[in-house]
Amino acid sequence: MTCQVCFCRQNSLLFNHLTVNNGLSQGVNNCIYKDSRGYVWISSFDGLNRYDGISCLIYREDQQKLHSIKGTLFLNITEDSHGNLWIGSNKGLNFYNRQLNQFVNYQMPDRKADDQLFSPFYIDDKERIWIQSGSDILLFDPYTKKFRVVSHFQVPGNLFIKTVPAAPFNKPEAIYAIVNNTPQVYKGILKSDTLNWQSLLTMEPAGIPGFTCLLPVPGGLWIGGPAGLLYYNNKDISHRIDASGGKKIEDIKTLTFDSKGKLWIGTLRQGLFKLDTLHKIITDHYYASSRNPYSLSGNQIQYLYTDAENHLWAAIWGKGVDYVSLEKFRFNHHLTREESEQLGVNNFMRSIVETDDHQFWCGTQSNGILILDKEKQVSGSISTGLPPAIEHLYKDSKGTIWVATFAGLFTIDPLSRKITQVPFPPAAYTVPGRQFNFIMEITGGILLASSNAGLYLVKKEKNTYSIHAVKGLPERDVYLTSFCDQTGTVYVSRAFKGFMAGTLLGDSFIVKKNFPYQATIKCFYENNDTTLWIGSTIGLLQYHKRLMTVEKIITTSNGLSNQYVYGLLPDKEDLWLSTNAGINRLRLSDGNITIFNAGDGLQSNEFNTYSFCKASNGELLFGGVNGLNSFYPSAIQAYTYPPRLQLSALQVNDAAFTTGVNEGELKTLELKPQENTISFQFTVLDFANPASNRLFYTLKGYDKAWIAAANKSVIRYANLPAGDYVLEAKAINAENVESKNLYTLSITVQKPWWKSWWFITLLLLTTAGVLFIVIKAYLKRKLEQQKIIMERELAIEQERTKMARELHDGLGSKLSGIKHSFSAFKKGLQLPEEQDGAFEVNIGRLNESILELRNLSHSLSTELSLQHGLEYALRDYCNSIHQSGALTISFRILHTEQAILTTEQSFHIFRVVQELLQNTLRHAQASGAIVQMSIHNSHLMITVEDNGKGFDPTVKGDVQGIGLINIQARIKLLKGKIAYRSVFNEGTTVDIEIPIGPQNPVDHPKNG
Repeated sequence: MTCQVCFCRQNSLLFNHLTVNNGLSQGVNNCIYKDSRGYVWISSFDGLNRYDGISCLIYREDQQKLHSIKGTLFLNITEDSHGNLWIGSNKGLNFYNRQLNQFVNYQMPDRKADDQLFSPFYIDDKERIWIQSGSDILLFDPYTKKFRVVSHFQVPGNLFIKTVPAAPFNKPEAIYAIVNNTPQVYKGILKSDTLNWQSLLTMEPAGIPGFTCLLPVPGGLWIGGPAGLLYYNNKDISHRIDASGGKKIEDIKTLTFDSKGKLWIGTLRQGLFKLDTLHKIITDHYYASSRNPYSLSGNQIQYLYTDAENHLWAAIWGKGVDYVSLEKFRFNHHLTREESEQLGVNNFMRSIVETDDHQFWCGTQSNGILILDKEKQVSGSISTGLPPAIEHLYKDSKGTIWVATFAGLFTIDPLSRKITQVPFPPAAYTVPGRQFNFIMEITGGILLASSNAGLYLVKKEKNTYSIHAVKGLPERDVYLTSFCDQTGTVYVSRAFKGFMAGTLLGDSFIVKKNFPYQATIKCFYENNDTTLWIGSTIGLLQYHKRLMTVEKIITTSNGLSNQYVYGLLPDKEDLWLSTNAGINRLRLSDGNITIFNAGDGLQSNEFNTYSFCKASNGELLFGGVNGLNSFYPSAIQAYTYPPRLQLSALQVNDAAFTTGVNEGELKTLELKPQENTISFQFTVLDFANPASNRLFYTLKGYDKAWIAAANKSVIRYANLPAGDYVLEAKAINAENVESKNLYTLSITVQKPWWKSWWFITLLLLTTAGVLFIVIKAYLKRKLEQQKIIMERELAIEQERTKMARELHDGLGSKLSGIKHSFSAFKKGLQLPEEQDGAFEVNIGRLNESILELRNLSHSLSTELSLQHGLEYALRDYCNSIHQSGALTISFRILHTEQAILTTEQSFHIFRVVQELLQNTLRHAQASGAIVQMSIHNSHLMITVEDNGKGFDPTVKGDVQGIGLINIQARIKLLKGKIAYRSVFNEGTTVDIEIPIGPQNPVDHPKNG
């Protein structure tokens, strides 16, 4: 057994404090647990807390609510594989159903009410809950809702228990227990759900302080107690660590490992220790300090816990919970407000300079100069002989410290600390001319001093000073920072008037170029042979020395946190800027900017002019309104842990909205048409720097791009149109690390009933039905009108036929009788030749009249023609056209012997062919035509074909213009079909198909 005694120091962890003053239910807390969603749960003697980095949601027993948590004292917290929590209390076991946001309480029915103090410590591979209750170990089956006692220790009191493996949802291999703080450790081996215990370690002699906590590791156990820390290697105690820095480590209460394998030790009186387990050496000690607000809030540590992101959480008895990220870099903060008040000094830093003996002299607002040692602790001050307010400190090439004040210039020997005021001829300078803002060495012991009324050259020769006003510059301007680059060019700045570049020739300033920005220059840094960086009140200027041009001004639009740049310090490829909104790191290689703020340990977000210094060992110092920060840039490592995002509140129409499901577990949201104003409140879960977390979102189907949430956590959409949307959200923390998974929520805003699919479908069907009825009625009416027209036409035709018959049978017969009478009469007369010739002429004229009468009667009556059959009528009609010479027509009949046509059918068919041939004569410009008629499958097939100019049958105007509407009406009346085939300049073919009656012989009258 070896005893390790080592030196340890208070390191630079900056603890955050969660107390009753910022939302915690109580200052005494028993367990801390971060769940799978990223929330931190804290159990106490007065409620269960859920912490999100900003505020606490407290769960307490409420007798009026059925599903509230039960108990007043809450203990361990475990989480099952479904994300539900199991919380122990003095009233049994509480089950938190995350999906429903409800609690269910379980108690052992055979135990008294005051014997239900349960503390769950493990969930095994069968989802069973292992519970410590007094000296008992219980097992609860969540499916059967039954408890079972697995083990009972005869020694009364409480058990401290750890399992192997520690990761949940495995079968426990072993359980280690300390009974009632005795100096014994027991090991239980699980066989068939039965624990077989053996005494693993017993400390002798009896009566020595017992053990309070243990932590299994591969190969052994770490065991803590009042007498210190022991390491048991499964055989014996191989290490005892009971002292640090010459002081005994006592009253160890709690142990935990971080993700780097370091062991953290919480004590009841001495605060917190960190142990290097490889070398078995304590490396750091953290304790409460009233001088440091970022130290532990107390030294009585009740419980330690490290989460997956390597945050260390410590429950401090009576103080609440402290926590810190072990991964995130923190700036060292010196001369805090509390520390400066205790020391009775001012911590408003105006200027910083490192002396040759590596002390840091800090000019303050009201206490002269504070002197800090290498650890940045106050080791002295210089105030006597100086005005209280220091404007600027400067170390010249000989190590002398120059002090610029509004009461003149001073020099200080850093070894003797002798103060000398630089004299001015009383009558030569005004009061503003003695108010100095800045001083720097140009070359060869010559210094350039800036005042409120001009620029001065100052030179010290032995114990005397020579001071001369610089000529060639505007008088009575307020001069501030000046700088001399490697080429000898001098840069001079004036308040609110930019800067000038030039050279000094004797005591005269020769201006090369003026840059009259309406801004104040704060600092210069020469990067290389070409580039000079200039900090100003309008941003960071990139100046090209050879070209004498400002090439670029970097502002907040380029990523700066603020464009009021106070100080510039270099480090390798980076440039560090102090501003009015924190410290910025500019990567010169690619222009990337990283922002650090008060959440990273800065003294505040506001820094000061001239208050920056790069130490000889590479450490950077920046001063501000609340002390100063120091850091080594190489110590800053990237923080890679992504934030998490949870929906924590939902409002509809600006009122709380309940879906029956926990908002954080909501996957879909369906809203009524009037529920179209939606607000979402999100919680970004990143505890390293919660105030700097940012939220971005987009609503697919509505937004066109990602939007930054104006108030970091609330999203609102007003009067959202009906439709389907997907809300996407992501979080970005202070380190610009984006959340690993997008938050998505499917949203449906229902359409009003008059816009629903069923209503639109019904409306369309109804409209279609009405239109169908209207159109059908219209068509029926049109058909009836057409039938009436055709009936009238048929009646007219019948009248014409009657008239023709009367003419043919009546007048024609009489005329024929007269003709025959005259012919007979002539035979009985012997007329002279001249009269006989005249008589024959009259007889011929009478015969012609009879023929014309016959033709007239035929032309008046289609029916007369049809009396001889459709074939006869069509042939006769075609012959009449052919004989007229207007068109050469060929009429053909095929297989029409077995067809029966009614008079009406024959009439309409004749009119159709007649109309087609008349169209050919009037419009086709044809020289020939063919009319063909045949019978096929009880259908009369008629084809009319010409060789005319043709037309486009798909063009409505062409069809109507040619007068085919009547033809189509007759075909429809006959229940037939008609088809047009026409090619321009080649002719037209019309095919007609008409159903006919039963096939019976048809009489074909003889011609004549």
